[in-house]
Amino acid sequence: MKKILFALPAFFITNFLTISVHAADIWSYRTNEDKMTGKSTKFASLTSDNRLNFQFPYEDPANYGYLTIRQKAGEPAEVLFSIGKGQILCPGYGSGCTVTVRFNNDKPMQFSAIGPSDHSSTTLFILNESRFISGAKKANRILIKFTAYNAGEQILEFKPATYLEWNNNTKSKK
Repeated sequence: MKKILFALPAFFITNFLTISVHAADIWSYRTNEDKMTGKSTKFASLTSDNRLNFQFPYEDPANYGYLTIRQKAGEPAEVLFSIGKGQILCPGYGSGCTVTVRFNNDKPMQFSAIGPSDHSSTTLFILNESRFISGAKKANRILIKFTAYNAGEQILEFKPATYLEWNNNTKSKK
């Protein structure tokens, strides 16, 4: 009986400490290797603190937003913004749209964005990548406003507990 009593407080303390650091609050980093070319791609990812509240067929209590910075070896970094479910309104690949981004309490900034080449409606590539990454490196709060199908303007909030650590070795595309 004594063993169980000692184990229970340790269980609750361990689980409380684990839960107190929300995974969405931390930039996660990884590197993948392309098996065909042997070249590596590095990633930094962050999940939004708030979630999207869409109606059927996109309703999902775990519908979050995601920021991803991706850089393939020898290429400029790319900034991807995506949602779990729904449709981001941005005309087809190449036409583009605009999203509003606010870093910390700075003035909101407009960024051009384009859809991906596979025409997915859940992802955008945010352009002027170096400007975005520069702002994200100093931000403990990032707001992104975009337009969603049948839901109008939406704002996702990202509150990283740590600053983005990113070394972009190649220049951004113009």
